[in-house]
Amino acid sequence: MANEKIAHAWLEKANLDLRLAKLVADSQPSLAPAAVFHCQQAAEKAIKAFLAFHRVRFEKTHDLAKLTDAVTAIDKKIVLGEVDLLTKYAVAPSAISEYSGQNSHKLLCGPVP
Repeated sequence: MANEKIAHAWLEKANLDLRLAKLVADSQPSLAPAAVFHCQQAAEKAIKAFLAFHRVRFEKTHDLAKLTDAVTAIDKKIVLGEVDLLTKYAVAPSAISEYSGQNSHKLLCGPVP
């Protein structure tokens, strides 16, 4: 039961980051660099929730590739795609300055219809 509470706490934090990402991405002027940071944080926390639920210990890391490897070890059917590309946005604010306007929308929401 404790693992479910821990997982739920991680998911609440992930949801907050996702809500913040959407809010700042839609702001004018665009705050896309902050939005991308919060996307990375949401992905990281959601993965950590999954691992916590399955009682898998993980080190303190922002490396989504390492975390997704742990997810795949639990269930090989789970494919997280290129989520590890967000890793660099956890700690390098200058790396996210390239995202603005349409580019940030694609990253956050997928292609514009």
